[in-house]
Formats: sequence, structure tokens, C-alpha cells
Amino acid sequence: MVISCLAYFRKFFGKVLKALDDNKHGAAKKIGRFVFDEFEVDPLDRTCLRSGSLVPLTGKVFDLLVVFVENSNRLLGKDELIDRLWPDEFVEEGNLARNVSSLRKALGDTQKEHRYILTVQGRGYRFVAPVERPLSPATGIQENGEIHKPVNAPRRWFLWIGTAALAVFIALGFALSKFGSGHGNGFLSGPLSFRRLTTSGHVKKLAVSLDGHLIAFTSQETSGEGLYVRQTDVSNEINLAFVKGQIWSISFSPDNRLIYYSVFRGDASEGELFSVPVLGGVSRSYPGLSVMDFSLAPDGHHFAGVNTSRDRGEAVLVVDDLEGESERELTRRTFPSDFDAGDKKVSWSPNGRSIAVVLNERTGESPFTTLLLVDPITGMEDPITPFRWAQINSVQWVSDSSGLVVAGTVGQGESDQLFMVSLDGTVRQMTNDPITYSVVSANAGKRSIAAIETIRTSSIWRGSPDKFSEPKEIVSGSGALSPFSFSGDKIIFRATGIGGSDLWSVPIDGGEKFPLTQEAHVDSRGICSTPNGTTVFSSRRSGRNNLWRLNNTSGSLQQITFGENEIFPSCTPDGNWVVFQRMASANQRTSLWKVSIDGGEPQQLTDFLAVRPAVSPDGQWVSVFYMEDPKWKIGLVSIGGGRIEKSFDLPEGMGDRIARWSSDGRSILLVGNYGDVGNLWRVPIDGSPAEWITDLNQQNIEDFAVSTVSGDLFLDRSTTISDVFISDEDQR
Repeated sequence: MVISCLAYFRKFFGKVLKALDDNKHGAAKKIGRFVFDEFEVDPLDRTCLRSGSLVPLTGKVFDLLVVFVENSNRLLGKDELIDRLWPDEFVEEGNLARNVSSLRKALGDTQKEHRYILTVQGRGYRFVAPVERPLSPATGIQENGEIHKPVNAPRRWFLWIGTAALAVFIALGFALSKFGSGHGNGFLSGPLSFRRLTTSGHVKKLAVSLDGHLIAFTSQETSGEGLYVRQTDVSNEINLAFVKGQIWSISFSPDNRLIYYSVFRGDASEGELFSVPVLGGVSRSYPGLSVMDFSLAPDGHHFAGVNTSRDRGEAVLVVDDLEGESERELTRRTFPSDFDAGDKKVSWSPNGRSIAVVLNERTGESPFTTLLLVDPITGMEDPITPFRWAQINSVQWVSDSSGLVVAGTVGQGESDQLFMVSLDGTVRQMTNDPITYSVVSANAGKRSIAAIETIRTSSIWRGSPDKFSEPKEIVSGSGALSPFSFSGDKIIFRATGIGGSDLWSVPIDGGEKFPLTQEAHVDSRGICSTPNGTTVFSSRRSGRNNLWRLNNTSGSLQQITFGENEIFPSCTPDGNWVVFQRMASANQRTSLWKVSIDGGEPQQLTDFLAVRPAVSPDGQWVSVFYMEDPKWKIGLVSIGGGRIEKSFDLPEGMGDRIARWSSDGRSILLVGNYGDVGNLWRVPIDGSPAEWITDLNQQNIEDFAVSTVSGDLFLDRSTTISDVFISDEDQR
């Protein structure tokens, strides 16, 4: 009862103070569209259209345009414009001049004729084009400021009483929220029963509006990904956007009017940020702002994210605005600790007081993942819970900021389950089943929890190198059966089970599979085998990722490297050496090394950022992915090390980083997963154009290899069924 009253007073007196603030600053906020010539400006959606086409504008240039059209035909002094665009900041007059110049260029103003923006020498600027301002049905205020219907403004004495009462109730609300913070979320205390919201089977990302009435999600399609929105209680969905690439992260604006989404396009080194109206319309881009994962602040103008540096082994939690003009570091970690930079690994609380971030600790013999709360103003850290996960897939605040919901695993090899984390540090597991959950969201108002449920199966297939014709299934199972390699007449592959990830073997023509290791904690980032029956893989058996070798016959294991975070081994054809990638740490950059198959002191091959090596069939070359700003490329380095000798562009839109050599050593083969279909590219090293070598129409490719004996292609192809499910009070 007390809390309900408190919520009422917060809401009511919040409106009172808003009215006071509006009165203080002149009038109610002008909302709506501005039209001049062929242009249409919408300040709410922050879009400028010319004859229906989007005009790309940076944040400050758009703000300048809004100020001009709101004050059309009025002389605006330079100081006034600077105060409007950069409040509480010291900015030189030249910044204003540059933004005016950019706006003129975008609108098509010329030096000979200023149709829109007139310079008044020594004084400022005037927007001279006639601006139409239709009546706003929501406010009853025409957008030239004329009031057509009286607004019921509170009397001054009532405002003062309301302000004083609000202060009392804020103090009471803070005490009550702190007292109940560790005991809330009772609506999630019982068993969860889910109902399906989507049926495509290809959902990748999920976001839920703050009020819990809308969901946005992405779906893999044949040549890319689509962005959709729908109500939780109505099955009709709207397609908002389609991209040829990966939609990396999505989020509703706090007012539920926009959906923000970041896009990663294959060979690009950074992501792009866009927004689109919830009810459909033109997507707006944010040029100059490189974003992959992000979490919006309650003000709708700032976001938090993790910036990583492969080169320096650093992960930095930052906040920035949507113009990309106020990036500020909150805290950082250096390998072997880091912040996870994946989707939904950062979450800004709805009350604005804290940012939750996933923290990986890779020190000691038992690496773990946990949560950290960071103050968005001071950067002060609060380890909210001592609980340790093996991995966290996603973390999100409950809509009332009373706790966090987590999708993650506790033990190696287990599927991601759902957890509730209270603000007192208590952790309660909410699900325990074979289903994999990801991207979870909980709404206190609707007493609901939504998540993506995923089931994945894989099979290794064998086919001819000519278009992969007449394929034969060799082995199948749940999850991915990769990476894999060949050892004599056997395929050696990684599979995950209750005991974690281990190596298995199966005859190259099919048959019974056989376990080779137990609790070896085989990393998913690469394995290789030698002609003498040895398999090399990366594992955390020693507490950090190092290379180990397995005698495929006896099962004996031997550690052969002892550095920090060593992954992606590639064996030379003679079986004497292993080339591998060593990740960046406090004392070194990400680079390539090689080590004897018997162990010993590794030799450094590169001093620049190069990843995922693959040794050629003749043992003379190593193919690598490297960055030539602003794009990724594939290059060749001598087996003895040094610089890039040959360089090749990646096929357009290709986001995968999986490369193997053809059996004749004349080409590099690459995986291209576009939407829910994977195929292979051939990139000839003589510089001829790249071309497709398979024509598959279903399933993604997780890994592949080429037999040096028969030349046949072997593909690990996966089928993933993933949809959005919701559990609410009606189900419990």
C-alpha cells in the first residue's frame, strides 16, 4: 500500500515539476514536424527527409537544424546558438561555423545563393525559408508557438507544496527501495512456464520495451538479417529493416518510440549504429559513431559499451552520447581479466544509477565469470555477488531496477540457464533443463520474463570438391561438432557434453564415434593433427589457454606452451611445428608464434595484429586475417615470419573468420554464412577473382576441412532453431 502510494506521488508530482520546469523555460515543449521546400524535419525521431529520402546529418548538425526551423525568420546570435548546442561547455566560434557550413552543404545551399541560412555579418544567422508547422493534436499548440487551447497550469502555491512533498516522498522511496531490494522479484519465485511468441525458428537477438508490451527481434534470412517488432499479446509483426550482414545488438529507446540497432558488415573493423521508428519508417544512421554492443541510458541520449583492443589486451567500459562527442572511460581491465564485449553483456539500470557489466577472470586454476556494477558518474565498482558462472550469455536489469536476470552456465558443457540476481547478492537459478536460453528480459509491471530458447544440432558431411555434390553424413550430434581435423583414416572433432568439451574420433567414412579425452576442456578455437597421430588443441587445463598435444593412440596429454591465452593451432605438414595465435596481454600485442611439436621456447612470427593462422600444404606460407583500416583482409606470411607478402580483399559482407587451404595450395577457402545459409568461397593466391565453390541452400557452416588424400570437402553444418518465449502470470 505504502509503495503504491509512493509510486502515485512520484508520478503525480513528477508531472507537477515538469510543468514548473516548462513554465520556467517559457512554454510547453514543441513537438511535431517542420516542413520547408522538399524537406521534412522530425525532432522526435531525429530525422530529416528530402522528398522522402533520408538526409544523413551528424548529431550537432541536426540539433542546429532544429534550432533554425523552430526559430525561422528570427535572427539568432552566435552566442545564443553556441549556448543552445553546447550548454555548459566552452566551444570556440569556429565549431559553430563548421556545423553551419555542414548544414548548408546537406541542404544544398550554395555560396552564390543562400536559400535557407542567411549570414548576418558580425551578428549571427537567420533561417529564411518559410516553415510550415501543422497543428499538434497531442498538445493543442500550433508549432509557431500560438496556443489554440488554454493549458491548465498549476498555481504557484500548489507548485511549491508539490515540490516540498516530492522531496519527502523521494527520501521515503529511496529508503523503501533499499530495504526491499534484496527481497523483491516475487513474481519470478515460482516455476516458469513459457509460451512461444515467434515461429520463424531463426531468432538471433531480442529486446523488450520498458513497459513490457513490445518485443523487437532479429531473424536470420537467406541473405542477411531482418529486424521485426510486435506486441507481446498480438501475433502480428512488422518488418522494420533488413541488412546484408549481422545485426549485433538491439534496444528500445526509453520512450518506446525508436529501436536502435548496430550492424556488423563482414570485412568492416567496426560496427554502425542505426535507429528506426517503432511503427516503421526510414532508418537513421549515426555517421562517425562506431558501435557494436551497447545499452541505452534512461535519458535516451547516452549509452554504455565495452571497447576492446586486440592489440593491447584491454577492455574499457565507456559511456558516450549518440553524437559520439563525449566518450568517457569509467573503468578498464587488462588481460587476464576483461569485460565481455558481446551482445547484452552491458546493461544500464532503468533508474540510471548503475551499469552492470560481465567480468571475466582468467587468473588461477579455475577461471570464472561474474557481474560488476559500475557507477555511471564516478566509475566506482561494486562486485554485486560472489557467485561464479562458467559463462554469462546475457545480463539485463529487471524493469524496476530491483535486480538482474542472467542467462549463463555454472558448469562446463552445460546449456545456458536463467538466473535471478537480487541486489543483496543472492542468486537463484530459475530453470534447469536441456534447453539453451539467451538474451533474457524481465518486466516487473507485467510480471513476465522473456528469453530466446535455442536448440542446435550439427552433422559432419563429406562431399566432392566440385560444388560439394553427393554429400554423405559422417556423424551427427547436438551442439557444434567443431573444430575438427584429420588423423590418418579418422576425423578428430570437439564435442560438448555434461563433463565439458572433449575430443572424439570417428572413421572418415562414417561409423561409431569414440572418446579420446575426458575433462580435457578443449577450447573451440582450433585444433590440428599431424601425420604421426598427434592432435594439438588449446585448453584451460592449467588455468589459462595453452596448447596441449594428444597421442591419439595412447591418450596421453602433454602441455607444449606456457604463455598467456594461446589459441588457434595450425600444424605444419611434416608434423614438426605448430603455428598459433597468442592474444594480447599487459606485456605483448596479439601476434603469431610457432613452437616445436615437442614443446620448448616459441618463436615469434609477427609483430602486428594477425589472427587465425592456417599453414599451407607445402609448409611455406601461413594465411592470416589482419586489419588494414578500416577493413579486415586476408594475407600471406612466410613460415619464417615477417611482414604480409600478399594481400587479398574479403568477399563483400563476409563476417566469418574461418580459412583453410585447398589441397593443391593454389587457393584459400573461406566460409561465408549469409543469414541462415552457409557456403564456401575460393580466393586464388595468383590474384584471380574470388568465386563460390558450393551452392548450398540451407544450414550454416561451423567449420570445414579439405582431405589432403582425396581432396574431398568435409563440412560441419548446423541447424539452429531459436524463438522468443515468454512466461507471465497467466502461465504460472
